[in-house]
Amino acid sequence: MKKTSQISGFYKLTPKERIKHVKDFADLTDQEVKILQSTGALGMEMADRMIENVVGTFPLPLGIAMNFLINKKDYMIPMAIEEPSVIAAATYAAKMAREKGGFFTCSTDPIMIGQIQAVDIKDPFAAKMKILSTKKEILGKANDQDPMLVSVGGGAKDLEVKYDEIRDSLTDPIVLIGFPGIALVGKLAVSNIAKTLSAKPCQAIFFADFPPQAMVSAKGFMRVPKATLSVAQDVGDHDFLILTADYQPISQAGI
Repeated sequence: MKKTSQISGFYKLTPKERIKHVKDFADLTDQEVKILQSTGALGMEMADRMIENVVGTFPLPLGIAMNFLINKKDYMIPMAIEEPSVIAAATYAAKMAREKGGFFTCSTDPIMIGQIQAVDIKDPFAAKMKILSTKKEILGKANDQDPMLVSVGGGAKDLEVKYDEIRDSLTDPIVLIGFPGIALVGKLAVSNIAKTLSAKPCQAIFFADFPPQAMVSAKGFMRVPKATLSVAQDVGDHDFLILTADYQPISQAGI
């Protein structure tokens, strides 16, 4: 019998009956089912190894979002959440998507980006070409620092060089900063000014102090949060530097 996450009336079943369906679907062992049924599955010893200053654990209701068909494969999605209606909404959305073939996903390789900034370069283009001409040697030296990481598929993979095509001096510059806060008013206002002035993005800033979340574009592509610096020159008596970001930094150091 083919396994499916589309089970009519799943929400009407008792927790014990739901567990049976999940056990059959996911091929869980009796021990794994026992853990699921225990409200204290996370023991103090294990919790103390996970984070600092542990004094206890905080359990949440664990529910199952049904109907998910992802890349033509059925899934039951576990969700630990305290807010009602969220799992029901996810289940219903998955049911609607299922009628059109479900969800289709892909992902890029798990590659992190590191940045090194050099300033006061007299000839940026020449510096760029010199770095690229020794790209192989630079990557080799970087990977020599951690052979173990390289042996498991990690290490430095590529090197890019970008430089900002901005004049050395700005004319009586005005700096505009608009980060999203309690509302998006500041970010929207500054973004609209940038669009009106035809400001050109000149620097993407990736910073560890942004929240650990992913941004999803209208086309479904994911990326890490970033700040963007744009420049608008030859605009009346002033040039403009415009800085905005996807999120606020999460600490004082980030600000």
